This record gives sequence, structure tokens and C-alpha cells, in this order.
Amino acid sequence: MIKRSRPKPEGSVTAKSPSVAIIGGGIAGMSAAFFLARSGIETTIYEAADTLGGACSSISLDGRTVDAFYHVLTLNGPLREIADAIDLRPLLRRVATTTGYFVGGVLHPLTSIREIASFKALTVGQRIMLAVCVLRALATRDGNSLDDVRAEDWLCRIGGQGAYERFWLPMMRAKFGTQLRRIVATDMWFRIRRFAETAFLAKGGGCYTPRGSLAVFIDRLADALAGMGATIVTGAPVQAIAPRDGGGFQLALPNGREAVHDIVISTLPLPLFARIVPGGHDDYRLRLSAIEYLNNACLILKTTRPISENYQLAFADDDVPFTAIIGAHHLYPADEQGGFITYFSRYCAADDAAITMTADELLASYLPYISKIRPDFACDEVLAKYHSRGIAIEPLHTIGYGRRIPGFRTPWPGLWCLSAANIYPEPTVIDTSAHYAKRLVDEVLRSEQGTRA
Repeated sequence: MIKRSRPKPEGSVTAKSPSVAIIGGGIAGMSAAFFLARSGIETTIYEAADTLGGACSSISLDGRTVDAFYHVLTLNGPLREIADAIDLRPLLRRVATTTGYFVGGVLHPLTSIREIASFKALTVGQRIMLAVCVLRALATRDGNSLDDVRAEDWLCRIGGQGAYERFWLPMMRAKFGTQLRRIVATDMWFRIRRFAETAFLAKGGGCYTPRGSLAVFIDRLADALAGMGATIVTGAPVQAIAPRDGGGFQLALPNGREAVHDIVISTLPLPLFARIVPGGHDDYRLRLSAIEYLNNACLILKTTRPISENYQLAFADDDVPFTAIIGAHHLYPADEQGGFITYFSRYCAADDAAITMTADELLASYLPYISKIRPDFACDEVLAKYHSRGIAIEPLHTIGYGRRIPGFRTPWPGLWCLSAANIYPEPTVIDTSAHYAKRLVDEVLRSEQGTRA
């Protein structure tokens, strides 16, 4: 158990300021701690793992640091505030997030509007319907009206079966794996609008990655939190939360340790949060447990040559065992890594055997398909490999999700919930995690001011 903190600036916390515990040291938890500490609130992060970052943590591959999963920064909204506060921008490099689409043995580039308009895997009629689909999605102002409609049915209705099967379906498969036909239309409505803003309307603000992996970002943010007086405790899974007589909560920690705080914010996946909430309110606990999640089996290879020239490569064929290939030499130049880094991402259900497979087993099952992309690929090109497992990493936005999603508040005053499941309909990426963390902190501070008024 490691504590990391520095003395609080004199006068930054008054005697009446509450003590806040944040369960989980991922991006959401660290972002919430940043905005709380900046407001002078006494804040402690409890992280179960020995390192911070959650899904944005890093690993050592062949002696070099790489991200456990592929991520980029977009520096939108609150994330920009954090990046500026920790002086991150000088350490960022812009990432060319080129997109490719592999169908029928042919790789099609799909990064620019011109490439999309001339996409030969679609007929002329299907290309027209693709444009119609995007325009109809943009004309739909309220995605909540689609909360009872399947994405597949909605996309076919507004853009035709052909455009759906040849364009949207592979993209959905890359994200949702075998669960794609359960996805609610609201989810794809938001993704299409974002797609249109970046590709069709040229409003993209750019994607970036820190030189040296996201570990640079996580370490700088941790140092900044310590400098603001926050405490970070790693290797400390919270095992139970119990309300205290007179207010506040007692947290049960390993080896019989306990901690007491006035306010508790959980950033755990909801099924994990359901295991540690106080007794009573069984209906709330069942609501938490009912949210479904996808796992991610991510094979990371370091090779002597690139496997894909694109940053993201999607596939139209149903039998491909991975859902996307990420050419991470766009994130980590080969001359810095001593080779080309590639992620093979597979979103899958909890019972998928891929999660328990070794890196060697995954590679063996992927080889026939890698050879379709790179016919001259040979195993002796592989310098290192690693299987990064993401458990409950992505909530499933299924029919009626907008009605089932829990809010920030829980039935216990002072106990708050911020998980990836709260982020809707936006995708769960770094900038949206920071955005929702700031929203939560604003609500917590308003509630605290109202209580003490």
C-alpha cells in the first residue's frame, strides 16, 4: 500500500470542508480528484491495483513502456483544463488516426470525405444512401427518442440495408463484437453525429498522445494531485462501504484496515460497486448488477515490420476473430520502440474463451487472418507479445438503456457513483471521462453547499 501526497497549501481546506474518498484510480477517479482538490477539498484516492490509470495504465513490452490498451487524447473541455494545469501539451505529439476497411481481400482507405465518397465496396446507390443516412441522423436532434429502437433497424431504415451491411456493420462489429445486434439506436446516433463533425464537417480538433505513452500523463497528474494535497493509496481495494451514525462512511480496506470519510465517490464498474454498497435498498443493488459489460482481449505485438499501415483497420468478414487492428506505430514511432507496435482488439462477452487464452494462443488463432492482410507475414518478425485483459471495460448500450442507467446520486446521501455506465450516449473515452467527472464534482459541491447552508 503506497501513499502519495504532499502538504496541503496553507488555508486551502477549511475546518468545515468535507473529506472525500474516491474509489478507483482510473481517468474518471483521478479527474474527479483533480477538480475536488482544486476546490480545496480534502481528497483521497483508493486504487485496488498497484498502479494508477485503470484502462489507461501501461505495461512493459520488451523493455519499453506501452499502453495496456490503445487510447488517444482529444483535449476537449475539462481534459484540456487538466492538460494545461499539468503542462502536458509540450509533451504531446499529434496522431494521424487514419482508418482502413478490409473487405474481399482488398484494403480501402476511409479517412477523408473523398475516400468515403469513392468507397468501391459500396455501389453508387449505397454511397448516396450513406450520405442520406448521415443527414437523417443529423436531422434527429434528440437521441432519447431512439432509446427503444435497435441500432441495426434504425440504420437500415434511414440508410438502407446495403449501406448498413457494407459500411456501418463492420464498424459496429469492431466496437461491440458479438453483441452488436443488441445495441440501441441512440448509441449509433451519437457516433454518426461525431463522425459527421470530424469527417464531413471538418470540426475535428485533432488526436494526441504523450511522448512515451499515457504513463507520462498519469504520472504528471498523480504528481499534480499530490502537490494539491490529495492522497493516493494504491494496492487498497475497498471491500465494503458502511454508513456511520451521525454521517459519513467507513471503508473496509485489506488487512482489517479502515478509513472514514464524509463523502464517497465510486468509479468502479457497476457490478463491482454493487458488491460493496451498504445494506438495504436491494432494488438499487439489482439495478447496478443488471448493467451488462463487454470484456476486451487485446493482443499486443511488437514486430520488425508494420502489420497495418492504418491507425485503425476494420473488417467486413464475419469470421475474423478480432474486431479491429490498431497500428500503434502512429502512437509510438518504431525508432523509439525498437519495432512496430500493433494492437489486436477483441470486444467479447464475459464467457468468451479469448479472455483466458495466452498471448501465444491468441497469436496462433489470428495468424491465418493476419496473412490475409500481410501475405508475407512471418512469425519470426514478432519481437514480443502480450495479452492485455480488460474486464467489464465497456458497458453495453442496449434497448431502453437511457431508462436503466443510474444517476450520480445513490440512495445513501453522500455516496456517489460515477462509472463508464454513466457516460451516455457518448463513447467511453478519456475526454468524456474527464467531462463527466467534472459534472459529478460540480453536483457534489452544490449538494454539499446546500447541506451546510
